[in-house]
Amino acid sequence: MAIGRISSEQAIAALQSILAMGITEILPTLRLHQLALEWSVRLNQTVAYDAAYLALAESQQAHFWTADRRLVDAANNCGASWVHHINE
Repeated sequence: MAIGRISSEQAIAALQSILAMGITEILPTLRLHQLALEWSVRLNQTVAYDAAYLALAESQQAHFWTADRRLVDAANNCGASWVHHINE
């Protein structure tokens, strides 16, 4: 919206559609932060951005899909068979 790609009405409609999906909000916890730090160390990352997503997926026992091939390979090498590339 800020860069003029969609109108404010379209942005509001999109947000309403997202909210209607019934997505469960998962709040950060100390355990989730610990998992993210552990993933960051395993992946030898200096920032925990990707690790936070992996920690969340792991905590929910969910599969994680990404376009980042290097992240998939690194996570799979750490035993995370639940991390997949979007082209799989």
